[in-house]
This record gives sequence, structure tokens and C-alpha cells, in this order.
Amino acid sequence: MTVSCPLGLRSGTRTTAIAAKKTSTQRYLRPVVVLDLWMLELAITPCLSPPPPSEPDAILTINTLLDLQPTKACPVVIRRQDALEILAFEHPLAGLQLVKGTIERGESASQAALRELREESGLQASRVVADLGVWASGYESQVWAFHLCQVNDAPEAWVHRTADDAGHDFKFFWHPLLAQPDGQWHWVYRDALKFLAQLHF
Repeated sequence: MTVSCPLGLRSGTRTTAIAAKKTSTQRYLRPVVVLDLWMLELAITPCLSPPPPSEPDAILTINTLLDLQPTKACPVVIRRQDALEILAFEHPLAGLQLVKGTIERGESASQAALRELREESGLQASRVVADLGVWASGYESQVWAFHLCQVNDAPEAWVHRTADDAGHDFKFFWHPLLAQPDGQWHWVYRDALKFLAQLHF
């Protein structure tokens, strides 16, 4: 049986789906899908309070969550300074983001990651070092695949003009991976950073 569940709480590798209320006196059931790098676990836990409102498009079925076919590729570029830092950029209209894009037909997730990195940042990665896992983002039913990419001699900061939406200037910088992302980040990128911060680089 397929149960449609609006996504509720999100934290790191955990995506929480909340089932619909049956009667006013029954407790809510909260199916929790735990997405670890090497493990997928489905658990059912009770919830006494109603589910919080969620984004209109953040509707996934339990079957979809378990399938986890990636739709977006996210190249991850890490450097080691005083602390681990991850490549990020400022979008002129949409705040701070990570590089990410749609996996095109006939393209693997790792191929898409290398292409998106080149198109959005101008960087040419020599290779994908590691596949870091997939993540159900809770945003527009997107499932992201993270790929650690090797880039030699990346600049400290730069501006790259892309062809997105008739052209945008993306301002690239290095964000401390363990630093708390502020309100300049869209919530889905804040959650993505929390997911990545739990990995061991």
C-alpha cells in the first residue's frame, strides 16, 4: 500500500514524513525514514501533536522515499584551510547556494555533477573522488546526489557568468562547512549543509 505523506521535520540525514490524522482522538503516526550513507531504515514513532504545515510541493510517498532515484546532482568541492570549507556562491536573485543541477536524460549523476560544476562555476574538475550518497531534500520532490569532486588550484573568490535565465553573475566563495548557515541561505541549502557536515572528509 502506498501512503502519501507531507514532509515535516528535516534534520541532516533524516527526513520525517507525517501521516494523515484518522480521528480527532487518535494519536498521529510519524513514519521516519532515516537516510544514512550506508543504511536505510524505516521506523514508526508516535506523535501527539498535529503535523506542522509544509510546503505545497513537498509531497512524497513512502515508496518514493525508499526508491530514492536522484533527480539533481550536487558537486561538492572541499578545501582544508583552518577549517574545512565548501564551495558556495551568491545568486543575484536567490541568495546563497551550493552548485546543483538537473540530471539530464542519458547522464549519470556523477557526469551531471561534473557538468554542473563547469557550467555554474567555470571550474573543471579532474574527477569525482567519491559518491557521498543521496538525500531526499523535501523540496519539489527533489532527490539530490552528492559527489565529491577534485579541483586543483581553485581561486579564493571569483565571479562566473552563467547562461541560466538569460545570464547571471554568480559570486563564488568558500563557506566553513561546520558553520551555522544564516538566513541568506534558502532553507533547502541549509538542510543540505547539515547533511554534508555529518560526513567525514
